[in-house]
Amino acid sequence: MTVKLWRNLDISASARTSADTEPIITYRGHTAPVTSLAVSTRTGLVYSGSLDSDIRIWRLPDPSFDTYDSFDPTTRVGSISASGDAVWGLQLFENEEGEERMAAISADGYVRVWDTEKRECVKSWDYEGVEAKESSFKRKRIVPTAITLVKSSPTGKGQQLAVAYFDSIVKLFDAETGEERLKLKSSESYGESPPFLRRVRAFADRFLLVDGTPQTQINQITSHPSKRLLATAHEDKFIRLFDLETGDCLHSSLASVGHDTSLRFWNLDLVCTQEIASHRPKATEGILDITAHEQEMVVVSAGADGTVRLWARE
Repeated sequence: MTVKLWRNLDISASARTSADTEPIITYRGHTAPVTSLAVSTRTGLVYSGSLDSDIRIWRLPDPSFDTYDSFDPTTRVGSISASGDAVWGLQLFENEEGEERMAAISADGYVRVWDTEKRECVKSWDYEGVEAKESSFKRKRIVPTAITLVKSSPTGKGQQLAVAYFDSIVKLFDAETGEERLKLKSSESYGESPPFLRRVRAFADRFLLVDGTPQTQINQITSHPSKRLLATAHEDKFIRLFDLETGDCLHSSLASVGHDTSLRFWNLDLVCTQEIASHRPKATEGILDITAHEQEMVVVSAGADGTVRLWARE
């Protein structure tokens, strides 16, 4: 229910065995667990999504702010009532006019794009890429599980958002219009499944029974910073790499045998190049999220054991 901020952490060799480091500030306000974060270096604001259906907005503290300084009430900027359902992911981007936008995915099945300055929803769409409308007729709700910004196509215009769903499908949408641009073949790649299992899935596919279940849902996606590639992490313990021009699966690899708490590094052929035993398991879960620094060789992991750890790659 809180958001914690650390700053200027020492990742030198001499500091790697030091005691725990206190956060410089802790933001409080959510009434349910926080599920997603986005930080705007442009405005100095932090956005947090939660199971309480709110997107809270916080201001980054002044560089001179110290951990033991008095609380500054101006750090609480405001909130956005997203949808009445849990917020599962946030993604900041700029439109063609250079204005900052924030896309949010919610448990009601919609992607909503917000004007961060006016805090107004400027566009929304569901799994089919259509405008959200109130109606007594309810379609089957297909919930998005992850969202990320992808490198624009050389032949295309505007920003594109990749959205993953619990039915193991990934779709690319135009960030401005919500129009579907591409549907990845993410439900067709099963790695090195046994032949008998492939035959069962092929048979079930004919009756629309394959996927569409939490057993193969996508838990996380990330895009390559300079290539039209997208990596997906699935509930069936596989990771997959996709070509965003064709939608084809380039590689598929078994990444783990469960929540084994290991942090693994992969090349673009999905060959594991390094493995680190990192967090302690808790309630059958291990690592919940990871992110990498854009310039430094630093990786941050968050575990179910309640710790956040920094890893310096040599």
